Amino acid sequence: MSNAPSKVTIKDIAQRANVSLGTASKVLNGDSSVKESNRRAVEEAVRELNYNVNKVARSLAHKPLRFGILLPSEFKEYYRPMLNGIRSAVAALSDFKVSATFERYANYNDDEKVIAYLDKFEEEGIDGLILGPSRVCEYSGRIAKLQKKRIPVIVLMSDMVNSGRLACVDVDAKLSGKIAVDLSKLILEKDESVAIFIGNKDMIEHRIKMQSFLDQAKKQGVRIAGVREAHENPVEAYELTAELLEKCTDLRLIYVATANSESVCRCIHAHGRQGKVHVIATDILADLRPYVEDGTVVAVLDQHLWQQGDVAVDVLYKYLTEAVLNKEETKVAPSLLLKSSILAQLNMPE
Repeated sequence: MSNAPSKVTIKDIAQRANVSLGTASKVLNGDSSVKESNRRAVEEAVRELNYNVNKVARSLAHKPLRFGILLPSEFKEYYRPMLNGIRSAVAALSDFKVSATFERYANYNDDEKVIAYLDKFEEEGIDGLILGPSRVCEYSGRIAKLQKKRIPVIVLMSDMVNSGRLACVDVDAKLSGKIAVDLSKLILEKDESVAIFIGNKDMIEHRIKMQSFLDQAKKQGVRIAGVREAHENPVEAYELTAELLEKCTDLRLIYVATANSESVCRCIHAHGRQGKVHVIATDILADLRPYVEDGTVVAVLDQHLWQQGDVAVDVLYKYLTEAVLNKEETKVAPSLLLKSSILAQLNMPE
């Protein structure tokens, strides 16, 4: 029986450095976009494990892999970081014969387009699929069909339980709701209230944020002015905000748990309520800058969309090349950002 040590793999490097497989690959391939702290961790792991990079051997180890990527086209600024994270991770794996085909559908209500692209990807024989937020009820059967054909599906931002998907990468929605209440508790005075805006209760992520927010508010004695579904529609979000401002004289805060923060802020200004009604927004969007600067937006819950995209590629690649799936759900913790941090990130180049 041989006592020779087992061959060190890139997976070992990533685990030792406590980074994703995609990040380790970027460092080993000389990608300059990696954070310095992560680069040092990977380089230290390489030295400790005496790892020698052999791109030729790695690329010959499996057949070329092509991923299908399907994300919404609406709210391009909102989904751009996620798309960039996916593109960056795929590019980092290009030496290992990984490529991707990118397609877009309008929004999570665009069932017909999503179904058409799922069928297209199946016909083209892709090796794996990364699917953005969608409604599971309309096409879960097709996802199960892809899985049976050994085309694994990773869903992003909102889980699709019992759909046949392989794994889900999304924000920790329950934690998002709790953090929003914690901040509300610090801001609200006696007899003041907070409302929550979500996109659609059909989306699991939106529903979890809402329920977590309501449960935590009840525990902490935070007054709720109401729950509004804006269906990711800027016009509807504006109208719902106007209705709230007219109806709820005690309204002090609005937690916008998905998109449409700009529409809510614009309505607050149009009704002359700036300085009196404030917003907790979700994700860092350029059109929020003036409202951050004037204090209408008091905080942003950053869902780390770039990281979600990067991790999704990592999970899919690891499953296809190593038959490894560490967990079915990867929850990315949101970060609470205040004015200086928000503006600093808005000033950063993409």
